[in-house]
Amino acid sequence: MNFLVIDDDMPTVDVILKSIDWDQFGAGHVYSCYNISTAKEYFKNEGIDIAVCDIEMPMGSGLDLLIWARESGYETQFIFLTSHERFDYANTAIRYKASGYVVKPFNREMMEEELRKAILNVRQIATLAQAADQEEWFRSAKTYVEAGFWRELFENQIPADRKAIEEQISIRHLDINAMD
Repeated sequence: MNFLVIDDDMPTVDVILKSIDWDQFGAGHVYSCYNISTAKEYFKNEGIDIAVCDIEMPMGSGLDLLIWARESGYETQFIFLTSHERFDYANTAIRYKASGYVVKPFNREMMEEELRKAILNVRQIATLAQAADQEEWFRSAKTYVEAGFWRELFENQIPADRKAIEEQISIRHLDINAMD
């Protein structure tokens, strides 16, 4: 799992990086940067799963990054760390499916709890994607199995009696009604 910490305040980034035991969260890599344009490069090149991001920064806000990420198709979980409790920030963060919103000063326990939630979200999204892939595979496999059934029936490899046909339909788990 890849993490990215984004804040224009270098000491804040250092505190986050040093305070969290990233290994307990299964971190493959923990990257850091100090502006949105560099963050976008990490997104493009490193496959960021979870971003811990300040909201207000020069040259683009964390909300701008979140909106860009969603519009670009990234499922990255965002945890915002901010000194602002403004409703409009929280509202935008929620609307674009941010995972968490933590108010500064930095609190390790609160951040770890938000990281746990974000990791759960990442895993749920991965599970749903895997299920969708398996469903697609099953559909294509079922189409192939059904085509094989009809080919074998027409080529007389399946006896043309109702019982044999129903048996083959059952064995292949096909949704075909063998009517008279």
